[in-house]
Amino acid sequence: MYEIVSKEFVDFINQADLSETKTSNLYRDILIRLADMAAFLYVGRAEITYKTKPNIFDLAGGNVDFAYDFSQHIDKTKPAIRMKFKRDMGDVRVTLRVVEGYEWTQDDRESIEAIVKNVYIILSRSRMLKQLGQTTDTDMMTGLLNHAGVVNLGKSVAYRDILNYYASCYFNIKGFKSVNKKLGVEEADSILRKYAKYIYDFVDHDSEFAARLSGDNFFVMIVRSRLEEFIEYATNAVFNVKSLDGKRIKMSIDIRMGVYEAVEGDTINDLINRAMEAESHGRSLGEDISYFDEEVQAKVRREKEIMELFPRALEDGEIIAYYQPKVRLNTMEICGCEALVRWFHDGKLISPGEFLPIIEKNNATDLLDYYMLENACYEVKNWLNKGLTPIRISVNYSKQHLADPDLAKRTMSIIKKHGINPKYIEIELTETSDYDDNDALTKFVADMNRSGVHVSMDDFGTGSSSLNLLLNLDFNVVKVDKSFVDNIGLDTVAAIKDEIMISNMINMLRELDMEVVAEGVETKEQLEWIKNKNCDIVQGYIFDKPLPPDELVKRLESRTYEV
Repeated sequence: MYEIVSKEFVDFINQADLSETKTSNLYRDILIRLADMAAFLYVGRAEITYKTKPNIFDLAGGNVDFAYDFSQHIDKTKPAIRMKFKRDMGDVRVTLRVVEGYEWTQDDRESIEAIVKNVYIILSRSRMLKQLGQTTDTDMMTGLLNHAGVVNLGKSVAYRDILNYYASCYFNIKGFKSVNKKLGVEEADSILRKYAKYIYDFVDHDSEFAARLSGDNFFVMIVRSRLEEFIEYATNAVFNVKSLDGKRIKMSIDIRMGVYEAVEGDTINDLINRAMEAESHGRSLGEDISYFDEEVQAKVRREKEIMELFPRALEDGEIIAYYQPKVRLNTMEICGCEALVRWFHDGKLISPGEFLPIIEKNNATDLLDYYMLENACYEVKNWLNKGLTPIRISVNYSKQHLADPDLAKRTMSIIKKHGINPKYIEIELTETSDYDDNDALTKFVADMNRSGVHVSMDDFGTGSSSLNLLLNLDFNVVKVDKSFVDNIGLDTVAAIKDEIMISNMINMLRELDMEVVAEGVETKEQLEWIKNKNCDIVQGYIFDKPLPPDELVKRLESRTYEV
């Protein structure tokens, strides 16, 4: 019977651990298992060189040189069998030498080459399996670990019992959104990759690791003794970048970092979260490097408390809507109001300045905003039932809503549930200059206009992209930010500039047929100045503070203001 393959080769294939993903282990296993065939074919020595180009799974690349002697008697004078395999991410070179006293025949050489090709296939499969496994743990833009990779590695046997020897650093590039706008998305992504490689080159990959968790947010777990050296290194990166006009310029990377030094009993999630908390705390104080300490810990406890209380507060009615009137200046009558949230817990007011950032950070603003819309619709229905002519109520929507493709549908379902005319509702979009998804924003504004719901741009003039949004989107109302109003009447250069800007903004918006609301008006002098500039509507303490629902009803019964 004709023998296609030898028994030794069949045994080798059957015994090879094809699930092994660590290349060095597989090399060793294969060479050991090749011993019987090597003796049969008089192979005395095998030399393997594996050159890897830098790639997404191995940022540094590198060479692996491996040799194994099957015999002590190797003839280096006779021609070796040399084979080379080229691949996208590197080359493999194999050199085989004959045992002393033997001359390979052509059949021997063909058999050896066939075996080597099969070994190469096995090694290639191993590498493919390794890369497939890495895809779930690797950030495919930078090649660093992703969030899942950090958690998995931190929970592994190699790290879980020694985390207290480490410090964790969570950091991001300051003003990176402006980098996207100034240099373009492609160059901004290139900067992220360069900075990732810069960080990667510092860490000791036998005991430390680096990750990109999202956007321009990075995480490094570093041995404590190297912490200060790493902070110094991470804050001193400089790269050559390409501007939109094609010029090469130098860019220093400025970062904001939170640092946590682990203690006994910490988990990898503790290291991540506490470094993030330190960064958040530092951001609120304007600090670039912030360490997790007792103050941050107290803040974390308070945040946890707020988030535990929040769902119950919605259910129990602790969170209520107050309404600040808006007054039309040509009639001096109330024409609308803004719904503003208030939270009373155990008889005490929790400041919106405290709980709103916490709710936003924990991605719960949709619950609050829909709750406020429900309250607004209820009040409109209540006024109708009392025989009062309703005014339009504006409800704030955070940019987080835009991630929901059903945002417009959910908004309209709430309005329809209460059976009121959509014209009595206005959606006030906050942080408009900071929106990333302009397509989603454009669609939502268009959907609201078609449905009869007014849409307003809040804080106009404070963001670099406000004017572009104004030109590209069909807003009904624009609110001039309070920061411009504050300086009216002051004898300063800044005040004069603000007055010029407000005057021109009002003229431009009126020519675009948009209602203009000046918010934060508090003095008679500010009111007279705004009125003389033909602003449509004013909102501020000059007329009213935010009112509870029952006091607002009184305002609707007596609508005219006297100042």
